[in-house]
Amino acid sequence: TIFYTEVTDDMRVTSGGGNAEEGELIDVVEIPVQQGREFIMDESKNKPVAMMFTMQWFYENVYDEIREGRRRPMVDFIHAV
Repeated sequence: TIFYTEVTDDMRVTSGGGNAEEGELIDVVEIPVQQGREFIMDESKNKPVAMMFTMQWFYENVYDEIREGRRRPMVDFIHAV
């Protein structure tokens, strides 16, 4: 399952990675927003197809609004989990 939400560093309560008591094992990968499109196309990086589609959705639906000044930026990194 993949979902999108915006968070700030002030909202962070743990380093991420899921709840070990519930058997969760989540890898958190931070990608600077300015490098995300390059990451999507980089075939040398192993990544799930769904992650590429999700990142592309971000750039087409969120990032362009930020760049055009129609949305206040909340993100400096894309957190791929």
